[in-house]
Amino acid sequence: MGLLVAASVVAAASAAASAAGNTPSPKTVVAQAQKEWLSELDASARTGDRSASFPSPSRAVLIRRLRQAQERYGFQIISVKLLHPARARQ
Repeated sequence: MGLLVAASVVAAASAAASAAGNTPSPKTVVAQAQKEWLSELDASARTGDRSASFPSPSRAVLIRRLRQAQERYGFQIISVKLLHPARARQ
């Protein structure tokens, strides 16, 4: 879901920029998408909204999928940061 949200934000930002007649750099679009995605994650964590949960692949599976996508689509992986959900307090 996180990647889907980020992809949706990137697409929306790109469409909005195109409609306005100016095109932001890919770096700007990705930075904005990341900022919005992390903001949404933070908001869910603060409100205790656990409905936004989703299964995450293991690190090994994620890295393998990213490398496959890198080869297929020709982008470069710069870094990978795994965020872990807050543990429920008892």
